Amino acid sequence: MMSNLNREIESEVTKINIFVEEKLAKDKVLIPTFQREFVWEPENIRKLWDSIFKFYPIGSILYWVTDSYLHTHRRLGGFEFPHDEDTVRKFKEWAYILDGQQRATSLLVSILGGKGKVKDEEDFDYTLYFDATNAFIFMTSESISRLRFDITVPLLLFGHSDELNHTFA
Repeated sequence: MMSNLNREIESEVTKINIFVEEKLAKDKVLIPTFQREFVWEPENIRKLWDSIFKFYPIGSILYWVTDSYLHTHRRLGGFEFPHDEDTVRKFKEWAYILDGQQRATSLLVSILGGKGKVKDEEDFDYTLYFDATNAFIFMTSESISRLRFDITVPLLLFGHSDELNHTFA
């Protein structure tokens, strides 16, 4: 068992896409069940990405590395997390998010895309798009109601190399 008195406190700087794709999506960092459900609204996620785009501070993700196994969320906010509980139990060490779970989940679902629950809507699409003509970040459901222009705009999908073209009136 790890000794708490001899343990080092560390910090690391990781690129957002590496944190999501290499840590969250591959079970290197888990969300324990004592964390609340995912409650952020789409607007919170959009504002998070707007802050990232503008190089504003977004806070840190605090996680605890331990040799103690804790139960983890398999579904959070309607999103299925990739891990298999039996496989996770075989790890010798686990990292659990203690602070920043809403931000971490928001990054995961907006980079990898996916549908989850928002209030009464079970199938909300969290995939984010960026309008480079006016530096506006939005989700598919917001596109028609929020954008007020009549041109064809190339949209870049976060986390993917797909390029989409839409015309909004």
